[in-house]
Amino acid sequence: MPLRSQGLSVPFLAWNTTDNAGETGDDANFTLRLLRDETLLAPGGAINEPDAVNLPGLYWIRLTAAETDGNFLTLGGVSSTANVVITPVSIVTQTLLTPADIHTQVSRFFDIQTHGEPVAGQPPSITNLAEMVRQLYHTLVVDAMDYDLTSGYQNIYMADGTTVRYRKRVRRVGSTIIRDPSEAGG
Repeated sequence: MPLRSQGLSVPFLAWNTTDNAGETGDDANFTLRLLRDETLLAPGGAINEPDAVNLPGLYWIRLTAAETDGNFLTLGGVSSTANVVITPVSIVTQTLLTPADIHTQVSRFFDIQTHGEPVAGQPPSITNLAEMVRQLYHTLVVDAMDYDLTSGYQNIYMADGTTVRYRKRVRRVGSTIIRDPSEAGG
């Protein structure tokens, strides 16, 4: 997945609807627009045609880091050549998290257990940070989760077969499990 706020080359197709084929040598006739989230921009990069013989109608444009500073991008446009359409291309970007970002996000909700001791409120050591990154990676694909009210742990069962346990302050009220609102991120 492309990273947000990083330069990106975006391919697009110019199609001649009369000839039912890709249109070559038409880049000077294009007017392109980039929809970045809800903002319409005119991209500033040069339009390139990589191979008119073997890839007829395929073009690309390099977007700058500023142009890709959005969650959802759509590149499209028009050609002044009769019967040539440009097929829009949509892209979802992701933000690259630093280890400090991951620590902040994870520790808001969980008291991470490392060697049986919670590390919340302590600066992360390299060992703890590596463990948090590993656990965060595994939590991206969650099969199921439950709360063990006896021990106070939340068990998260990953699709890869591993189980991650987090210390949580929880209690049962009737059939509902309630997280302690005094807990960080509560």
